[in-house]
Amino acid sequence: MANPPLENEALLEAESHSVSLGVRLIASVTTIPSDDQHGVIRARTKLDEAASSTIIPFVFDRGDGWTVCGFARFGWALDLYRWAVTERSLSSQQVHRIVGLLHGYAGEEIQHFDARLFSISESCEPIASSRLDDSRHMAETSHPY
Repeated sequence: MANPPLENEALLEAESHSVSLGVRLIASVTTIPSDDQHGVIRARTKLDEAASSTIIPFVFDRGDGWTVCGFARFGWALDLYRWAVTERSLSSQQVHRIVGLLHGYAGEEIQHFDARLFSISESCEPIASSRLDDSRHMAETSHPY
């Protein structure tokens, strides 16, 4: 069975290009049933053909009966994405946040999505804004990375 996103060369080129430019760290092009071995091999071939030398084409089983296919900018981003979508102990809220960031969504968009989908209130912010202005506290909590 044909997979329309994989047959659309313009889509593959656009997704590959956006990752290579750093617009997003991950581009998920399509999902395939994990038991469709012919489809998985075809996806791997099409992605390899479409990928530039600066990005990583990927095809991996999410562990839920589906295999996700796409492009990654860095190996660490692919590792984080794979962990987020396969680690069953993560809440769906955390998975959505991680996946959103990797796919290039801005923090404000993810906050809006959280508020709409998970009914998060502004009072749940982890750091009060007054603490951000306190340079003594910042020196104690800042990280070297």
